[in-house]
Amino acid sequence: MEMVDLSAGIMSGSSAQAVDIPLEGNPQDIVVNKSGSIAYVANWSSKSLDFVDLESKSLIRFVEVGDFPKSLVLNKDESRLYGCTETSVFYVDTADYSVQHINGLPGPRGLAFSPDETFFYVGVADYSKDSAARGEPFESLYVINTLTDEIEKKVVGPGVTNLVVRQGGSRVFVATYNESSVTAVDLNTSVVTPVLETQWPAVIAMDSARALVYVGGGEEISVFDALTQNVVVRHPVANSRSIVFNESGTLFYASIVFPSGISIVNAKTGIVVENINISSKALATNYTKQFLYSVEFGGISIFPLRLRT
Repeated sequence: MEMVDLSAGIMSGSSAQAVDIPLEGNPQDIVVNKSGSIAYVANWSSKSLDFVDLESKSLIRFVEVGDFPKSLVLNKDESRLYGCTETSVFYVDTADYSVQHINGLPGPRGLAFSPDETFFYVGVADYSKDSAARGEPFESLYVINTLTDEIEKKVVGPGVTNLVVRQGGSRVFVATYNESSVTAVDLNTSVVTPVLETQWPAVIAMDSARALVYVGGGEEISVFDALTQNVVVRHPVANSRSIVFNESGTLFYASIVFPSGISIVNAKTGIVVENINISSKALATNYTKQFLYSVEFGGISIFPLRLRT
């Protein structure tokens, strides 16, 4: 693919060309550091975490972490990158590339930090025969101490596709693909309450102000208030798998499975402003450089963020 000079400030759109950083394997998820210099990519084929220099557009290093890495989350000081494999949660030291695994979490599906990063939350959906034979619940939410890597609490109930944490850290919102629902888990009482029903929720994300929760995957993207849990609006944007926002929160970007592409959507009206005709499995943003990063089989594509509708 032709390389494009980003300094030209090309606005993303259906006719815009993308900068492409080739990667071998099958990239599935991406996180970018605050300075916009490094991208971390979960690569299924190589069972690795790829460190990519965004300035030189080259692979710095890859670290083997296990089968089907996904759900990448970078902590605030960028010293550790957390993620899930099929059988464990891992974290990688971003300075020396060492890997630690937290076991005892079969089938992790989603990962998020508490606001102060004292804990992180892991959604588990273990449908294996081994789990059934042990008589253990298939679906649970685990609370892990980030200092000790010990399990502090286990809440049985919500089947997890993905999750986000409400500001203040007292509540976790859990998207459950198999049950077409979103639930709220009160971390103080361990009580699980229903929030909304929505078809095949594959992605859940919070807006830039962390006031609204966006849930996508089926025929629409549902939006509810994080405080009241009331549904605000349902946008007719179908088949989304990743949702990120511009810095002001006026626009969101959704990677669409079918027909494949990236939709740029007015966050207030739900109107699709533009479509980018490129396949995308996951998205990330960087507000320092105002770029959107998309990962798909073959590599990373980069677009300037739209600042307004």
